[in-house]
Amino acid sequence: MRLQVCIILILALGACKEHNPDLNRVLIYGHGGTGFDGVNAQYAANSVPSIREALDVYGLDGVELDVRFTRDGDLLVYHDQFLETSTQCKGEISGLKLSDIGDCLYRKQFRNGYQHQVITIDSLISLVNTNYQDRYISLNVHDFEIPFILDSIAGLFHLKLQGFASHEKLTIECSDANFLFFLKARDLNHKCYLISDIDTSGVKDVMRFKLDGIVGKFEKRDKVLERQLSDSNKVVILYGQKLPKNFTKYDYTYIDAVQVDNPILALKYFRNL
Repeated sequence: MRLQVCIILILALGACKEHNPDLNRVLIYGHGGTGFDGVNAQYAANSVPSIREALDVYGLDGVELDVRFTRDGDLLVYHDQFLETSTQCKGEISGLKLSDIGDCLYRKQFRNGYQHQVITIDSLISLVNTNYQDRYISLNVHDFEIPFILDSIAGLFHLKLQGFASHEKLTIECSDANFLFFLKARDLNHKCYLISDIDTSGVKDVMRFKLDGIVGKFEKRDKVLERQLSDSNKVVILYGQKLPKNFTKYDYTYIDAVQVDNPILALKYFRNL
């Protein structure tokens, strides 16, 4: 029967390819929840409904979420530099105090109304502690433009992280290796990943600052360096593939996780669902 099915598929598609079981080990993170795919995403990235859909409905292994510092050193769970890009509020986050921001609501998809509230990191911590201690949560720390030295920013962030009930599956990613270095100086158990192209410079910084891994783009990779990272017990994560059909183009031999913008197609490829 299986042979007959395969023959039919060969005639229809020109090939019959079985699912590679090694892909099951690759963790799937929802990029900002269910992703930044403007056509298919039902909810705004980084919103609570997007997080819940990624983890409860699709059953992804985790989510990558963006956080930005406010002027007074607090943190908002939000991707862009300016509030007006996705909400009814206005202003650059780094220039505003958290108390000045108020109740900002994400713009509804394909509509002129506004709906789900932008949350603070404290609200995220409460959500994770209550519902998702068994899932991977990766916090992407964005640019710093507040009047604090880098070491102090790392200290503020370290204090916030103490609110998470479990740190086992909590990871931090940032494009600033110095910030991650200062964060690990506060606690070596912080799992810190450098956002960088997987090239000689990026790998050198991971090793030099004794970080735990790298988050690089699907398109900018080097398999030799990926193997070097893997052999050194460093985590390798890929992001930035918004054309899910191209998942098949890449080699995942040394890849530990992917951040995806279309959970359905990611589950189909990596889990054969």
